[in-house]
Amino acid sequence: MRAAASAILLALSAAAFAGDVVELEGGRVVEGRIVREEKVWVGVKVDHELVWLRRAEITSIRRDVKPAPRPAPRTQDAEAETAEGSDTNGPQQRAERMKRTKRTGASSGQLPTPKSARTPGAASTARDAELSAEGEAVRRGLASTIRDERLKAAQWIVETWPRWRSAIKATLKHEKSETARVVAVQVLDRDGVDDVASLLEIAMSDAGATVRAAALRVARHRRHTGLESRAIALMRTDPTWRVRQEAIRALEDIGGAMCLPHVMAAWSSETDEGRRRRYRRVMSTLLGDDFGDDGTAWYHAAAELAGGERKLRVGKADKPGERAAE
Repeated sequence: MRAAASAILLALSAAAFAGDVVELEGGRVVEGRIVREEKVWVGVKVDHELVWLRRAEITSIRRDVKPAPRPAPRTQDAEAETAEGSDTNGPQQRAERMKRTKRTGASSGQLPTPKSARTPGAASTARDAELSAEGEAVRRGLASTIRDERLKAAQWIVETWPRWRSAIKATLKHEKSETARVVAVQVLDRDGVDDVASLLEIAMSDAGATVRAAALRVARHRRHTGLESRAIALMRTDPTWRVRQEAIRALEDIGGAMCLPHVMAAWSSETDEGRRRRYRRVMSTLLGDDFGDDGTAWYHAAAELAGGERKLRVGKADKPGERAAE
């Protein structure tokens, strides 16, 4: 009797819970509690996790939906009563009941598991599907033509980093929209977003010049000296001056002795005076002197550096635009 009463109470408590049901395009359904609603996004709390859904993909919302009450599991006493009152108590029926008892574990005093109970594997699969759908929503947000949607998606990635690192990587590698790829790179420059060097390498090989330039800016801002060789390659070979210019500026901050001969070679072959000044600024930053257009003096200084007679000047001082010696 106690077991039966407990089962009835559990069934009643389950029936009393009410949640929200959000139906999406493609027939997917998300069940939980809507906790935030914004112009572009709807936040649904599912299993203690906040899931963001794009409003444009929502086909319907049903609020305060009470699940259908589940029948209370039958106790062993009830099974026995049914068996006693039945005229189908022959040997074959008893054998079938014994098989069912073994499968459900009732012989050890355990109640049969309700068919509707979610196994750990099923819960994991459902959660993976929700995460995958949310990742796709984030990528679509980055690719949106609406600026507010792009900013919202970017902010969500920053706030939950590194949860959606894979979404950034997928955007950089597969997204057709160059604007979306640029936004993905800009996310890598935000405070709290770390371990981004490999993602910047992907962006530096992008087909879009705007994406490559954005990646170089982030590498410069974050002082990723490990990307010096990639910046050198872009400075020497990129077909777009805007990208080469960003590479030059990056080398001023992340460059070292490795880049100096490449910068000097580019400076020597450049005919545009404005561009020559940009190369010379990097040379002056690294060597600690400015020899103007005197190529001989520059090469002497480089030789002194190679011979250990001159120290490489790297790193920013406290004041903008100034450099500190090592």
